Amino acid sequence: MEDFELGWAVGFLEGEGSFTIYPDTPHPTVSVQAAQAHIEPLERVQRVLGGRIGGPYFLKNPEHSPRYLWEMHGHAAAAMLRTIR
Repeated sequence: MEDFELGWAVGFLEGEGSFTIYPDTPHPTVSVQAAQAHIEPLERVQRVLGGRIGGPYFLKNPEHSPRYLWEMHGHAAAAMLRTIR
């Protein structure tokens, strides 16, 4: 993994992503997600960090663009967060 690509992915997720820790479950887990109307930035994040992309998801308002969702959960997300830290 190139430092430039890792830096881009970290900046993208810091601005566009959400980081959630679920500590009160039987097995505490981590979730990282980012949603976009255009799939290309999510494909770039996926190439750098892994994870999966879902969608397109169509919103209730027909004037809104469909959304794509990149996500990573569990041990993989925790390892990724340790790497970018």
